[in-house]
Amino acid sequence: MLDSQSFVRFLMQLGLAITGATSLWSFVLYYLARKSKDKMRAENLWKLANLPFPLFVAGVLLFVGSWVLLENIFSPALSSAHEGIAVKATEDYIRNGLAATAPFVSLLIFCVLFIAWVRRARKKFFKKYNILLFGLCFALVSVIASLILFVDSFNTLQIFYFLHHWHSIFTLGTVIVVDYFFFRTAKHQPIKAVLYPLFPLFSIVIWSGLGIDFLSNLLIFEEAFTVNSKFLFVQTVIAIIILNGTLLSQRINDKLIKSVELTNPLPVSQKMQNVFGFSGSVSIISWLTITFVDVFTFNLKYWQFSAYYLLAIIFAFVIHLLMRKRLDVFQVHKTAQ
Repeated sequence: MLDSQSFVRFLMQLGLAITGATSLWSFVLYYLARKSKDKMRAENLWKLANLPFPLFVAGVLLFVGSWVLLENIFSPALSSAHEGIAVKATEDYIRNGLAATAPFVSLLIFCVLFIAWVRRARKKFFKKYNILLFGLCFALVSVIASLILFVDSFNTLQIFYFLHHWHSIFTLGTVIVVDYFFFRTAKHQPIKAVLYPLFPLFSIVIWSGLGIDFLSNLLIFEEAFTVNSKFLFVQTVIAIIILNGTLLSQRINDKLIKSVELTNPLPVSQKMQNVFGFSGSVSIISWLTITFVDVFTFNLKYWQFSAYYLLAIIFAFVIHLLMRKRLDVFQVHKTAQ
């Protein structure tokens, strides 16, 4: 059932994932830039670390806006489920979560406004403390994720809810950040030269997030396990994510890294470009699907879930082709634009 309250909760989770992932990767990239002994690499890592700030702000606005709507307009009362494993998120849990996270949401807003100000007005201060600032944002998002559904006791169910929300930073959020980087750096060959070698690290984090997801469900598996069309469909999506990662991830990473080698960059064939686009479309739609299906109650058959899923992948792939055509993603440039 696509009710407005559930849709707001979906947007809140999406905003939380984006905010957490952009905080995490800004922290990592600024750290790598500071530690790099190669001046040119450090400069390009710094430029790369600056890129996701608009996405970071968009994620914060999406999360905070949804949080405010949920607290002030909607009366929280719906069920939450994941991977076909249903756990009732009662009205009390949701209200407790909104109350518990209120001070941390306020701190997050202040932190974002402060970062926005020092980036423009106090650049030396920002350069010195950017790692600390984004690390603080990631910590705040993690605390919010741990309390956004609060059972009023730190038991197994509370740990499940924390991991259940926290993993989306490493999975859905990171996938969105990777796609954002991919297109934002399309015409900046020197920045791509430092980005593409980091793709194996992105993959490790996404796989770790999937592991956290599995761990969270083991905590409540016995009391919440239900076999239905939704369960079977989400298990299929999980299997597709695993196959997509194991069969294509390493091959894609190798091709991308070779395409930006300084001495002898190897051009990417049209076939491989399509493979990249399709694999990326499968990845982002799969994680969006899991997050979306998680929030809503559907009375759909397995084939209907699958049909909508395939249509979404096709749509995402078409968008990818259009963006690639517009940006000439794989064109090799001698200098940064």
